[in-house]
Amino acid sequence: MSNLSMLSVRTWLGLALVTASVAVGFAPKPAAAAPVLRFSADERGDLVVFGNTLAHDCRAGIPTPVVGAVGTCGMNTADSAADVFWRADDPLAGQARADNTVLVTQARSSAQLQLPAGASVVYARLYWQGQRATAVPSIVMDRPGVFQQTVNADAMRGTFTQPNGNGRTVFSSTADVSALLQRHGAGSYRLNMVTQDNIVNLNDAATFANWYVVVFYRQNQQPPRSLSLLDGFDTVGAATSQTAVQVAIDELRTLLGERLSTSLRQTVVVENKPGAGGRIANELVKAAAADGNTLLVT
Repeated sequence: MSNLSMLSVRTWLGLALVTASVAVGFAPKPAAAAPVLRFSADERGDLVVFGNTLAHDCRAGIPTPVVGAVGTCGMNTADSAADVFWRADDPLAGQARADNTVLVTQARSSAQLQLPAGASVVYARLYWQGQRATAVPSIVMDRPGVFQQTVNADAMRGTFTQPNGNGRTVFSSTADVSALLQRHGAGSYRLNMVTQDNIVNLNDAATFANWYVVVFYRQNQQPPRSLSLLDGFDTVGAATSQTAVQVAIDELRTLLGERLSTSLRQTVVVENKPGAGGRIANELVKAAAADGNTLLVT
């Protein structure tokens, strides 16, 4: 691989992995969707990810939340998934509660976007996930006393649905929220899912509800970086064929090589060397010439 900083490569590849994590929790199914390049730019800047869960797992041993109180959870709480919804700013601003009286339409949570001093938002993409027979095409984002806005999933490649293996359907939706975050900047953002399947008293090991935002920012003090965001809403599970997974990896590897070659103005070859928990790739890089032209990305 061509010589460039570890930070630059890790930033680029990490973005692809961040969005791929949306699909990892879905039920097994061969990879089906080619990765979509949502954003790409050479910037003096970096990225941050912020977000929160909308539900709580009431099993014994689950860590106590940093903010909020968990009340009565109902039945079937021994399964390995969420049991009740969270409601932020209830009963008072800055507080939160999770119990079996919080309705689906009341579920909401907050998270803080923190940016370095002098940074400005270049691009932002929101992802939200949960359970519903048909995908949730819109949610509500707000900052109490400042703004409230309905956010609709992108018309093209904005929603993915998949059976969860337990007779229900999970979804993941995404939308470009760059203008919204450019306007309101750093601070608290709150998301209301509006609607999804009720999880209270449900015995299911694959229920969840969450959201997060990938934010790219510009800051002149940062070194130049090649920044990109890809997502494919591909599913990868125990029953996924090795061929299907390899096809998805190869597509991502091709995009990565092309992007780096363009940015560096020289040929960059990205090789996938899986196996032995990463030891095969480690040994190959260890045996390569110490000329700065081979880089390991994990």
